[in-house]
Amino acid sequence: MDAAGAAKTAKAGATVVLGYFDPMIAWHARWLESFKKADKPLLVLIATPANAILPAEARVQLVAALRVVDYVSDARLEIDGAIDVKSADRELFSDLHKLVHSRQ
Repeated sequence: MDAAGAAKTAKAGATVVLGYFDPMIAWHARWLESFKKADKPLLVLIATPANAILPAEARVQLVAALRVVDYVSDARLEIDGAIDVKSADRELFSDLHKLVHSRQ
């Protein structure tokens, strides 16, 4: 979805979640499911962290494949009321990074 479509969807009342999803893990799917409301579409905005593992398009495709997600965009938007999960995403990445290195 392009920026105009994402802004229009958000304005129409969608629940908006902003995160990196890099790399996407099962926890993200459960997390997004917890934000879904029966009467509102779920719009996920994909942000790009410094030194991303996956390109934005790959993360868009992975998130879009989840049944719970209605719309996804990598447009750089500032949407009031968006649920910003970027800092939690960075913590997940850090924990995953430590786990991988501990097993090497």
